Amino acid sequence: MIKKYIIPDQGIIIDIPVTDEFVSQNWRKWEPVLDEAATDIDINEEWSQKRKILATMRKRKQHVVDRVYSTYHDEFTILVDFKTGKVGHFNSHDFRMELRGNKIFLRHINSLKSKLVYDGDLHTTSGSWLMSSSARLGCKHYLGIEWVKKKGFRSKSLYVKDHQLISVLYFGEQAISAIGKKSKLEINHRNLDHYDNRPDNLELITKKENSAHSFLMYRLLEEKISELFGLIDTGVWLHKTRFEV
Repeated sequence: MIKKYIIPDQGIIIDIPVTDEFVSQNWRKWEPVLDEAATDIDINEEWSQKRKILATMRKRKQHVVDRVYSTYHDEFTILVDFKTGKVGHFNSHDFRMELRGNKIFLRHINSLKSKLVYDGDLHTTSGSWLMSSSARLGCKHYLGIEWVKKKGFRSKSLYVKDHQLISVLYFGEQAISAIGKKSKLEINHRNLDHYDNRPDNLELITKKENSAHSFLMYRLLEEKISELFGLIDTGVWLHKTRFEV
C-alpha cells in the first residue's frame, strides 16, 4: 500500500510504502483465526437488525474455491476473496454461479450467456453481472453494498460496508461488537488504507486503540519522510476519494 504525502509549496508528491511488515514491526502482531471457513455464531435477539443480518450471512458462508467464499442476503449473492479483500455481488434472480475447475462463471438465467468472474482474481463491473461495491457509503466513502428500499419487500435500505462484512465472515461473533454507532469495538485498517479489506489488514480494537494506532503510524511515516527529505511542516497527507478506487 502506498500513502501519498504532498508538499504544496514545493510541488512535491512523495510516495511512502506502508507494508504489512512495517505495520507488524511497529504495531501489534496480527492474529489469524483457527478456521476461516467456520460459520459458527450465536444470534442474540436483542441485536439490531443489521447485526442479525450480518450474523446470518456468516452462517450462510460457503467455501467456493481458493480463499473465495459466498454468502447471501435477500436478492444478492456475495463473493468475498479473503486473499485480496475484494467483494463482488450479483442478483440471484438473474444469474446462477457455476464452478468450472478453479474458475467461477456467472450464467444469465434467461439468455444463458455466461461470463468469467474469477480466475485467481475477482472480476467485478459497474454493470449487472458481478457488481463492484459502491464507494459512497459514509463520509469516508467506504466500499460497500446497498440493498435499496423496495415497496412491499423491504421497508428501508440496508447498507453493509465491505470491511464490516469481511470482519464478521472472518472473525465471527467478536466482530459483531464493532457494528453500529454505539459499538464497543471498531474495525481498524492496519495499513491505514480503508480500501484494503484483506482480513490480514483488519483488526478489532477499541476507539482509544484506533486513535493511538493512527497517531503512531502517521508519526512514524512523517519521521521517515523527514529523514529522507528534510522538514515536512508544510506537507499534507493525500487520502483516497471514491473517484480513485
